[in-house]
Amino acid sequence: MRLANNPAFVVNDGILAFGGVPAGEVMAQARPPFFVLVPERARENCRAFAEVASGTFPGARSFYSLKTSMQPALLRAVASAGFGAQAVSAREFDLALAAGFPARDIMVDGTYRDAGTYDLLARHDDLLFVESWAGNIAPLDDACNRNGNTARLGLRFRFPKRGNRLGFSASDGAAMAALGDALSACRHLTPCMLACHPGSQVQDPRAYATACGALLEAQDALEEGHGVAFRAPIMLDLGGGFPEPEMATAGFLHEVMAAIKDTITASHDLSRYSVCFEPGRYIAGDAGALVATMLHVFNDDAGNRWALLDIGMDVLTRFANSHYRFFSLEHPDSAHGTPISFQGRVPTEQDVFGKGVHFVKDAVAGEHVLLLNCGAYSTTFSMRFSFEQPPTVVVDAGKCTFEPTALPR
Repeated sequence: MRLANNPAFVVNDGILAFGGVPAGEVMAQARPPFFVLVPERARENCRAFAEVASGTFPGARSFYSLKTSMQPALLRAVASAGFGAQAVSAREFDLALAAGFPARDIMVDGTYRDAGTYDLLARHDDLLFVESWAGNIAPLDDACNRNGNTARLGLRFRFPKRGNRLGFSASDGAAMAALGDALSACRHLTPCMLACHPGSQVQDPRAYATACGALLEAQDALEEGHGVAFRAPIMLDLGGGFPEPEMATAGFLHEVMAAIKDTITASHDLSRYSVCFEPGRYIAGDAGALVATMLHVFNDDAGNRWALLDIGMDVLTRFANSHYRFFSLEHPDSAHGTPISFQGRVPTEQDVFGKGVHFVKDAVAGEHVLLLNCGAYSTTFSMRFSFEQPPTVVVDAGKCTFEPTALPR
């Protein structure tokens, strides 16, 4: 039996296994709380995503967003699957390099540029930079000139939704004119990509079609109105925002690809484009789990059942908006239909992981909770509090190894 339909966490004859290793063997080597990382699950997710994308768009490219998780074992798994990487800083770029991503396949993205990102040009030629501000283009071109090399340039546009503010606005004529002027003045940058991110946990395939339509309009405006020449094929980066595979099924992904293809072919020549994506959560989310201990089981004043865990929102941030699933580690094949709420260790009543979630009827203090879908954003977006961070147990090829959860400096 797969927990949450995840082949990395399976129960057979009452025995729970992580990545093929019995949970008891892992528990004998690690003291909760600890993360569990199954790199093979990430590799499977990479293969599944690439198969669907390339089935509709031969040559489709994907760039894994390092902000999702920077665990070295995970990065090595994604790099081995042939994905590119998306980095927002020189530090992330170096982590991607160390994991095996070729420099040319690392997209340097983000809304902020520091000296370190420009210094990358002193070490690497023909990097791909994605810009969101016209004011950054001239400094990037100057940095290329100083270092005697060139760079490829992507342009990030806002998703057409009221209130969006990061990236270029294709509907702002003055801003588009300024962008056209900045591009025409460049001598060392080659525009090659248009990018648009539709959001997080996107569950409507049409959102990707909307993003695609916005990019095609921006391309037409830049080519026809401002004489911008793009390197062929033009990379259309439709971003990420995909949920965990439990929700972003193969059927959902096929709908996404079909919606994008219909949008392009309705008005443009498909052969001009290379379609790209930035999957993060889809790749890493269900490859990671967390084992925690129920320290106390109690009722609140209204009679609702609660359990206090030895982890808090400093470990699993609410900002991640992940689809956590809760299972009893000692009784994984028992019925999980009795409501319970989980309170975290950070000393505030707001530190709650879930209210009224389904769990086993007999929750016992001292036993353990397995939280699935913890592989995305837990170690990168969580708030640091005055507790040690749980270590990461990497379960791969039948073996358990340990990695510090704290990111290498």
